[in-house]
Amino acid sequence: MSQLRQVGTSRIPYIRLPFILDNLREMYSKMNDPHEEFDLVVLADYFGHSNVRSGGFVDKKADLIQFGLIEGRGKFRITTTAEKLVNPYTSEEEKQEALIAIIQRVPLWAMLFEKYTSKGESLPPDDELKREVYKFCAGLMSLEEAEKSIDEIRRHYNEDTKMIRMGTSQSTEKETNVHIEKEQGMKTVEAERNPDVWEVTTKKGSRASILIDVPNPIEECDQLIAAINLYKTWNEPKENTQNKHGDVAMPATH
Repeated sequence: MSQLRQVGTSRIPYIRLPFILDNLREMYSKMNDPHEEFDLVVLADYFGHSNVRSGGFVDKKADLIQFGLIEGRGKFRITTTAEKLVNPYTSEEEKQEALIAIIQRVPLWAMLFEKYTSKGESLPPDDELKREVYKFCAGLMSLEEAEKSIDEIRRHYNEDTKMIRMGTSQSTEKETNVHIEKEQGMKTVEAERNPDVWEVTTKKGSRASILIDVPNPIEECDQLIAAINLYKTWNEPKENTQNKHGDVAMPATH
């Protein structure tokens, strides 16, 4: 959670983006129709609140709207951009494009993204970052105030953008984290960059390779489950999916 609410004219989200997406992903997974409308009571429940008027929930709702993840008045729905981020079958390229789009809805984050992250660079040392924030504020914040906010700005920006992988979002399909293709009559899910390999075998003996490459264990589990479910729908929707040892495939503990 952020104590820094505003820098210049830029509102700073109260809750970090990975947490927001985790809660939104759970909500999406339980919807009968991804485009169905929901009220604030339902939304509050998924974000751990029983009172829609509580300050914490009001801030979270504002963050969801600022990031462009929900839309509506009175009744809300998940946006198309948000769906790309919570749908396990979305390609990595689409997810990266959606992440960049929502980050740029926070004016300060948009400035930092264009100046540094989009070029594959980390945020600069404190002195340079302080000057950039001061210039961004255009006189609405003193240099001393900018200096005091640097630690929070750096921490919250890095957390909100940690899922963005510059240099991979525009890569070929085979370089994306999860890609489905046919190879020698076998349906596979492939990834590059030192992947973990999973052997998936059904009771009837058909087998496929699932290769996963994501740094976050929770995301890895989500992608593995999505890959297994998709494989099962191709030929054997009612068969158990097992790994090469005969057990249900689960990610290794790193």
